[in-house]
Amino acid sequence: MKWTRSETLALSSATCPRCNGLGLCHGRGNNSIPCHCVTRAIFHACFNRFRASVQKDKGACIVNLERIGTGRSSHMTFGRKTEEYIADFYLTCKRTLTASEWHTFRVAYLSGVPWSVYHKRLNMLRTNFMQACYRLEAKLGRAFRETEPFGLYPLNEYFGTVVRGAHVAVIVPMVPRVVPVRPPMAAA
Repeated sequence: MKWTRSETLALSSATCPRCNGLGLCHGRGNNSIPCHCVTRAIFHACFNRFRASVQKDKGACIVNLERIGTGRSSHMTFGRKTEEYIADFYLTCKRTLTASEWHTFRVAYLSGVPWSVYHKRLNMLRTNFMQACYRLEAKLGRAFRETEPFGLYPLNEYFGTVVRGAHVAVIVPMVPRVVPVRPPMAAA
């Protein structure tokens, strides 16, 4: 996958000393690689969507009906994008990280423990713990973007608001209307 300046510029930090706010750094040879500030921004966007998806009411999930392919070879499929995203996020993290990184990720991001307790629970100094978290975020952000054939980022492409070569119809489940019960009032 080739990273472009137009893709990384909006995600980069203006105060980043490594890329000077441009988003790309020089790699081996003449290759440009994304700066860690960009991959960490991708991680945070995906992680915030993951948290919102996990906290969402499970009874109000949306089923998407998508047409895959064109012409006579097309067919319709159903999917629950929110649940698929939760599973893809979790499995991408598990596949990308080593055993020790996965343990740190679970404690720091998935357990819900307050930040002040993380480094004590892992028996690490606070600075070492924060550096480990920064490395995890950069590694996972890059994995979310570079996963083939379909990455988790950009989120609008994953959730189908930008569709290339397909037609999307969204089926929204009907929620029963709650009508309050009002007993008849006695005649006065």
